[in-house]
Amino acid sequence: MQLSIVIPTRNRASQLERTLQNLLLQTIPTQDFEVVVVDNDSGDETPEFLRRFGQRFPNWQCFGQPKPGAAAARNAGIASCQGAIVLFIDDDVIAEPDLVRQHLKSHDSHPGCAVLGRVLNGWNQNDSAFHWVISQKELLHSFRFPDSSNVPFQHLYTCNASVPRDLLLKAGLFDEQFAGAAFEDTDLGYRLMRLGCQILFNPEATVLHEPVLSLKSFMRKRFDAGAALYRLLSKHPELETTMLPSRLRRGLRWALGWSVSPLPLIFDKHLPFAPLLFPVLGKACWYHFEYLFWTGYHQAARSEDRTTNTAVCKPAG
Repeated sequence: MQLSIVIPTRNRASQLERTLQNLLLQTIPTQDFEVVVVDNDSGDETPEFLRRFGQRFPNWQCFGQPKPGAAAARNAGIASCQGAIVLFIDDDVIAEPDLVRQHLKSHDSHPGCAVLGRVLNGWNQNDSAFHWVISQKELLHSFRFPDSSNVPFQHLYTCNASVPRDLLLKAGLFDEQFAGAAFEDTDLGYRLMRLGCQILFNPEATVLHEPVLSLKSFMRKRFDAGAALYRLLSKHPELETTMLPSRLRRGLRWALGWSVSPLPLIFDKHLPFAPLLFPVLGKACWYHFEYLFWTGYHQAARSEDRTTNTAVCKPAG
């Protein structure tokens, strides 16, 4: 088996169906790749849907993973899959018909490397200021690389990335201490880089990303992402100079975000006049997301300090 596609999912049966439907339309035969779906303890109709839909793929696995987090789900998929190459995609992406062939093409020409594909955004940026922000790919996923044959490890976005399975095992898989879905792929990218693995960018390996996110859930994700960055830098303190802005810059971002805190109530509203203001409202929205991100980071730091102090002060015996 040349390639296995690993998809973690949780409570997204309708989006997952669309993702899987498009995998049936690949330009290479479905018998040439494997699909592995790991259900991260869904409480909706996802398990039943997977039992039905899997019959359409000749090489198919689906099973549950009760331990929460994308890292645990992907690790379970890696452990079970048969392919020499593991392609990670999310359960809310639409694969272009040539996705699998392009990933295989890159691995054939550059063995031993990881491959990053392009992610196009499916939001309608005229719906609301929030959607406008999500549509600005430079704010979330940057794909401007000076050298597409040597992508920085921070950009191993696992909504569309493939890695040789033996390298994943050698790197130690995903760190399951990253409980959510933030920076666990950055951590893996860094460990792959230390093994000498280069990351290539293939813009022809494309997915359309249409996440179903409310403003409230995205705000929570930004807070959790800040906490995840603290975990990453605690694990790899040598990355602080690369990934951590100065205290002054962090403070300015936090203050700007705090200053627009009353505005989120209108960020996800569809207002007839609003598209003209989206560049302004969108930046205010992004500043608020920055505020939440750095709040999450500093709360994680304070929480660890309290835990450490409690452990130090606890009497022996």
